[in-house]
Amino acid sequence: MKKTIYGVLAFAVLTFTACGNDEAKEETAEVAVAGGEYVLSPKENDLTWTGSWTGGESDGKTHTGTISITEGSIVVDGDTYEGNFVIDMNSIINTDIEDETYNGKLVGHLKSDDFLNTEKFPTTKVKIEAEGTDKAYLVISAFDMAFKQGAPIKATITADHVILAGEFSLELPKATMPGLQEDPEAPENGSVSSEVTFVLNVKLDKK
Repeated sequence: MKKTIYGVLAFAVLTFTACGNDEAKEETAEVAVAGGEYVLSPKENDLTWTGSWTGGESDGKTHTGTISITEGSIVVDGDTYEGNFVIDMNSIINTDIEDETYNGKLVGHLKSDDFLNTEKFPTTKVKIEAEGTDKAYLVISAFDMAFKQGAPIKATITADHVILAGEFSLELPKATMPGLQEDPEAPENGSVSSEVTFVLNVKLDKK
């Protein structure tokens, strides 16, 4: 009887050890291949924006919309990654105004030289750098200038995909956008805020 019990225990120990080793090998294998170049999945990326008015009777009122990321890739090395993205500034749309005429006027105004000046600056380039999976640094090249900012972007890295997601705010260059200036004849009415909030959710596939 004792021999039988010892035999069962020995079998259980050997089975557990073998399974543990197999799981460790699988985990090690996944870590080993979770690196290299990943490219943007064009149908699985989303970048939304929220702009607001500050001051006066309209203080706090917002408009929301989306804008398209047309190109993108990153190179992953462990928890470190860096890459580049291109945003089509002419793709900007509004999603909260139902009236087509008013919607079109707002989008046209945003594209004009009062704001984004998409005729002169049709694209924005964004370089992303990170040494961890909870925060990244963005180097944004737009409007004939470049500026760097940290953002709470979470990276989920697997052997097949990388998902970058986060919400952050960017300060638009107020000096170069007439639409961000207060009306000198009625400063009490406020102006469009130079701070725009973005929500990023993009997927990249292993190349």
